[in-house]
Amino acid sequence: MLPKSIFEFYYVRKTEHMKKTTCSWLALCYFLLPFVSYAQLRFNPYELTDHRKHGKKIASSMATLEVFEYQKTADKAVYLKNGLRASSFVNEVEWLKIKDTVDVTTVEIVYSRYPLRKGVYHEIYPLLFDRLNALFRMDPDLNDSSINFKKVLQTNCVNDNQVKGLYHGIVIHYTTMNQVVPEDVSGVKTSSVSQLLLNEQDVQSTIEDLEATVENLLESPFLSDTIKSSVINKPLDEQISLLKEYLLEEIQTEPDHILSEATPEERTYFEGQVGQFLKSYSNSEPVIQKVFDRHPEWKSILVVNDWTGSMYGFGAQVLEWHLKNFERSEIISLTLFNDGDDKPDHEKNPGQTGGIYFEPADNVPQLVDLFNYVILKGSGGDAPENNIEAILKAIEQFPKFSEIVMIADNNSCVRDIALADRIGVPVRVVLCGYDPKRGVNPHYIYLAKTTGGGIYTIEEDLENIDVDLKEGGEIGDFRDKRFKLNKNGCSYIHESETILSMKVYTLDEGLKDKKKVINLDASKQNLENIPLGIFKMHYLSDLNLSENQLSSVKPSIKKLAYLKKLDLSLNKLSALPVELSHIRYLETLKLSGNQFDSIPPVLYSMKNLRHLNLSDNRIEKFDIYTLTRLQSLDLSGNGLTTITKSTGKLKQLRYLDLANNSLTEVPVSIGSMRKLKELDLSGNSIQTMPDDLKKFINLRTLRLHGNPISEAEKDRIRATLKYTQIIF
Repeated sequence: MLPKSIFEFYYVRKTEHMKKTTCSWLALCYFLLPFVSYAQLRFNPYELTDHRKHGKKIASSMATLEVFEYQKTADKAVYLKNGLRASSFVNEVEWLKIKDTVDVTTVEIVYSRYPLRKGVYHEIYPLLFDRLNALFRMDPDLNDSSINFKKVLQTNCVNDNQVKGLYHGIVIHYTTMNQVVPEDVSGVKTSSVSQLLLNEQDVQSTIEDLEATVENLLESPFLSDTIKSSVINKPLDEQISLLKEYLLEEIQTEPDHILSEATPEERTYFEGQVGQFLKSYSNSEPVIQKVFDRHPEWKSILVVNDWTGSMYGFGAQVLEWHLKNFERSEIISLTLFNDGDDKPDHEKNPGQTGGIYFEPADNVPQLVDLFNYVILKGSGGDAPENNIEAILKAIEQFPKFSEIVMIADNNSCVRDIALADRIGVPVRVVLCGYDPKRGVNPHYIYLAKTTGGGIYTIEEDLENIDVDLKEGGEIGDFRDKRFKLNKNGCSYIHESETILSMKVYTLDEGLKDKKKVINLDASKQNLENIPLGIFKMHYLSDLNLSENQLSSVKPSIKKLAYLKKLDLSLNKLSALPVELSHIRYLETLKLSGNQFDSIPPVLYSMKNLRHLNLSDNRIEKFDIYTLTRLQSLDLSGNGLTTITKSTGKLKQLRYLDLANNSLTEVPVSIGSMRKLKELDLSGNSIQTMPDDLKKFINLRTLRLHGNPISEAEKDRIRATLKYTQIIF
């Protein structure tokens, strides 16, 4: 058990019910579905990460059948072959070809009752877990409570050579579509909030962030060569598990350091560690240095740091300043909070969200490890954060202090702002991401005013703020002339109201109840302009304006600060406003069926986009390589004649649709996209694929029908990409 003097976990141990209904980060890797119902999962993905703890439970949850030798007799079944001690499949394409046309009834995991130790067989839980994980990575739909899972143990086991000749793998039994309709999967249950909170785009975003974190760690000096070699080339879930275990051990075993007693060589080493972290998570504005330099009078400081997304670098700036000014620094501890360790949003109650970690400021190596560890534990999910809960926990952990400094993201609201009156001591709010033109987040004005603290930006101190407060985190009369109030709609919403507000509103319903709208369907309304009332829906996350008569988008779109998905397809748009790039959380943008004849310039700066649909326009050239987080891109039905080599820089791309254009060749750079799984080149004028086809071997699906490809070329493609589903 980790000592309290290092840090504590909050709300990591969930009730059994929550364990059965809540997906951890591994679930995000598996279940890439439009909507996910946790209640329908056959196996808890959280438990599948730890065979030591959950091996017996998972194994005993399946019926076991013993046979002399397994015989492949079923007609409607796919036999996925592993091997005696392997978990990956050699023929998964056989299942991927038919999975969308059949209904699964039973899954059999076939292995041997071998080896025997003193005549006794002990089930090998790691192998069982590896096979289940491999199965669900291949097809997340198979982890479904409607499917019967059972183990089949073969008993004809003499020695290694003999056992290797037996069949080992997973057998998927199915019926033709619609022949069986399981009672518990007959449709999406509208009462399940979970289904409304997690979709494929959210899943992919989290995966992409985790992959980037792992890459940064593997390129850093924080890890030993031993752990690096054990992690590299493993699946993401295994990498995360190994890295968390390693970092946790380092935090626990690293001796405490007192900077005043450190040698110059040790301090130089510590500064190098922090500098390396800053290289991966740099921030251009030196707000931390400026504020702390201005306030040498602050003593015995508890620093409480938002540890989500863009805030990592600011936390490292705190430690950097502390190191460089250790003789006069009064920072005694750092508290990091990540808004719940990837807890599902609907379970985040004010004051009880969790994801809070502590470390004394003098323990530099432990802090750097803790920085990385908390990133791996989760990055928050929705936009609001649990700032107040973190402050209260920091006070409880380090009661001997004089000042509290909150390192806050001006662009994020505070989930538990209504609890600010419990703090009872001044809070100095250092604002990161502050723009004087946009103003100060009202939640931080409320926090500073109600505690008697202040707001601190890179250039000025804003104390004794002239504002009236209402109950529950609301701002009343704002009279201060020194700065603007950012009217971003931050306000406290009770948990029950949050759940109710997840419904999809019609346009008429939404305009009557603007403060509660999160999902708005304003499609097929014959709109020529976006109604002004929509721009007052400050919590709006998903906006559907498709199939209207829009010829322009107003700059006021920037007011929708928390918008994640915007559907503008099937309108009359030929341009987009630059203000669209101000929506920092926008991940999905649908622009199909409009009148764009080139890439809208604003897209070049929208680097947080994960999913972009520009199909069925008039675009002749695509050269966006700045969208490095893009995971799906649809350019079908345009007039593309070439794809630039720079497209290969979209390293996170998993799905690329270039169908029905005028392409004559395929850049080999597309093959360098190692994460690309599906490539659609159908309906073009392509005669040959690139000479170096081996670069495309990671593809699961390649669509080439409707191209003038010779039979000889087809044979060459098939021979090289033998594990890819190719459609000619």
